[in-house]
Amino acid sequence: MKTLFHALLVVAMALVLSGAIENSSNAYRIVGQYIAIEPDTTEDVDPATSGQTSSADMSNATILITYEVENDEGETETVELASGSFVDGKIFFEGEIDEPTEIKISVPELADQRVWLYTMIYPGGSDISFAFVDKLVNDKNTIDRIALVGTSRRAQNSDQKFTISGDLNSFAEDLTQAHVLIREIGDIGQGDRALNSGNMLPLNGKFLFEGETREPALVEISVSSVKGSEVLFASKVHAVVEPGAEISVHAQGEQDELVAVSGSGRHSKLIESWRQSQEYMETREKFVLTEAEYSEKNAALWDAVNAAIAELNEYIQDDTHEHLAHERKLEEIRTSTLQTIAKNAEDPLDSLLAMELGAFQPTAENRSEAFEIYDKLAEELEEEIVERRVVPARKKLISFIDAEENDADLVEGETVPDFTLSDLNGEEIVLYDVLAENEYVLVEFWASWCGPCIQSFPALKTLHADYNANGFEIVSVSIDTDSYYWEQESEAQELPWIDVGEMDGWNGETATAYGVQFVPKGYLVDSTGLILEKDLNPGELGEFLTEKLGTKD
Repeated sequence: MKTLFHALLVVAMALVLSGAIENSSNAYRIVGQYIAIEPDTTEDVDPATSGQTSSADMSNATILITYEVENDEGETETVELASGSFVDGKIFFEGEIDEPTEIKISVPELADQRVWLYTMIYPGGSDISFAFVDKLVNDKNTIDRIALVGTSRRAQNSDQKFTISGDLNSFAEDLTQAHVLIREIGDIGQGDRALNSGNMLPLNGKFLFEGETREPALVEISVSSVKGSEVLFASKVHAVVEPGAEISVHAQGEQDELVAVSGSGRHSKLIESWRQSQEYMETREKFVLTEAEYSEKNAALWDAVNAAIAELNEYIQDDTHEHLAHERKLEEIRTSTLQTIAKNAEDPLDSLLAMELGAFQPTAENRSEAFEIYDKLAEELEEEIVERRVVPARKKLISFIDAEENDADLVEGETVPDFTLSDLNGEEIVLYDVLAENEYVLVEFWASWCGPCIQSFPALKTLHADYNANGFEIVSVSIDTDSYYWEQESEAQELPWIDVGEMDGWNGETATAYGVQFVPKGYLVDSTGLILEKDLNPGELGEFLTEKLGTKD
């Protein structure tokens, strides 16, 4: 690595701040640092296939700071506050502003990669520090990022403010290059901006996030540290935030488990009530102590998987294994506590949060009890919260159950349902129109985040090239939730077949109708829609096509 990330950051910030102007009552100051991280030279990488995305020198990248205002017509306009380029790896903005203002810090040259963040500036407030991390990578899935350093303040209304602070110095792992991400689970009401607000690099091992929420809600706090393609540390924890909440994140136990504690409020009631209980912590220690034995045995079996697959399956399915018993006990403690709260809480918001924390998993035997709770919440909560948080959750459970049943029904000899979805050009594709023009069609569900899906594409491309002229076609259906990622990955993979998207995730009408509960998931059908095979891998598909269509043209 070219530099020590943490040391460089601290020194650079000190140099920039040494030339800062004196504070005035309306002054603001924003300081930034450019950090280049070279590839890990110990990795064996083929430059011809590395797929570099950041090979260009970004040391002179433009930093643009903007904010939004509403004009006389009630329309939102973007106003430039400041802009400039790095000089010797540093950049500094100063000026005056009359009121607390939400700003966007972005890199225009990387707009297509969404390299930006949102934060607040306050008249006479503390300096804002950020870093632009230019990862000179060999992995095409790694991109540049811009992050706040040490502190991220997003609260405008003091009566809705909550804080999340963390100290990573207590971890045994080296977290000097850690990245902290705080994101909402569900819809707090701030959308994409809230998802970007907790993007931070700790300073001296510590971080502070100040946010706001109108109502109690869930957030996920993740801490990760990566060197090259090696993940040195990755952990995440949930927290319940509400106005006035103060959450602290630190290491706990001999195994340095990431925990979030508050000691009061709904977070204490819904998470610490079971997570900090003596029974849970003792069971957790037993779980950790037996993990090495369990993992070692698993690894040994997987090394000989081709010769011992039957033994491996038997071992994994052995419910008497002590480690699995502890695992089930941990889940039992968690779900029983949350189910009790969900059923009996006097405050319906507590019940809702318990449900969002997974009181009733979609695969649970008693999952049907969740509907009664959702229906009760629909009567007790405000209509706006019901529409935004209760109705979607209830529909999601219904979709899961429907998908489970549809997957069981769609077997060899049955007929697949028709659908009409748009491709990346906006053209509507009707499945049965495609079937009428081909002898065999593979309907393949995938997503941009699905590694096994991407790994299967080269083999599928070969089969498509070999047999397309003989009457074989592929219709891939993306179940992403954002068309940006579907478009980016489709273009990166240069998919040669018919590629459509639903953009509703697991809960899409088409995905549910086809019983999609994992990806990749595929159906090989004939020209009438009759299912011939299900969930074939590329090798099995190749054997089928060779048998039915002969050798390639």
